Amino acid sequence: MKEPKYFKTWMTKILMNLALDSIQKVDFLELDEGMMKHHHVFSIEEKIDLHEAIKNLRPEYQSVIHLKYFDDLSIEEIATQLGMSSNTVKSHLRRGKRELRLMLKEGSC
Repeated sequence: MKEPKYFKTWMTKILMNLALDSIQKVDFLELDEGMMKHHHVFSIEEKIDLHEAIKNLRPEYQSVIHLKYFDDLSIEEIATQLGMSSNTVKSHLRRGKRELRLMLKEGSC
């Protein structure tokens, strides 16, 4: 990590994106109150699990996730820095996040 003081910000961004991804996939109940079917608050244990899961990703996925969420770089900036196409960066981000979801769902970090 280049700037440890930004770790909390980085972790928060990853958690927010994972939460948004899961919310987008959750079906909503037809309730009079218009309440959502699913609501989740991340515990400290889940945050630690996420950190451990990131360590278990393939190095190329770790790199793009780190640059995107920790260093707050754009897709184009990541592509330039890593010497790959923007589409490859997008694929690595998508696959890395998918692997994180699977690891966290299975609880195998």
